[in-house]
Amino acid sequence: SSGINAEWSLRPGSRMTLVGVGVDHEALVRSAQKHFPTVLNEDTSEENVAEYSGGYCYKHDDQPPPSIGPQELPTLTHVAIGFKSSAHQHEDYVKYCVLNTLMGGGGSFSAGGPGKGMYTRLYLQVLNRYHWIYSALALNHPYQDCGIFTINGSCHPNHVGYLIICMCDVIFICDVMVL
Repeated sequence: SSGINAEWSLRPGSRMTLVGVGVDHEALVRSAQKHFPTVLNEDTSEENVAEYSGGYCYKHDDQPPPSIGPQELPTLTHVAIGFKSSAHQHEDYVKYCVLNTLMGGGGSFSAGGPGKGMYTRLYLQVLNRYHWIYSALALNHPYQDCGIFTINGSCHPNHVGYLIICMCDVIFICDVMVL
């Protein structure tokens, strides 16, 4: 319970969006007023501009992955490296969309048959070259005032240093392509 309260305190009402699908609008408003009374009374007139500052988050988990079939799932380390991109209304937005499509990515196994994304840079230069990388994926997250372009990857913890080097090489290529 205290963890939930601490988590909720990090999410002010001005940053919350309530969505209802297939629900009467008035019923949704009444439900919001009932369940989120303090959130609805917050003053949201002051707009904060997002500022990219970078950083890192590290979480160690000693628990093995769940066993959901005859084979155990591999223990993986997940890494995301990103840099500032453009807002969705900025003139450079299309550049980042094209870059995201060119970089592509995916898993070392792709359901649905061969050929999906197999000619993207992450597939050719990362997944095809390094058998120990389980996934490599480029994502562009555009927002109203800025964005973040990331390369995400997964591998066994023994190879994480090599994965980071590989991802930094790919990001260096991205940075050169956008400039």
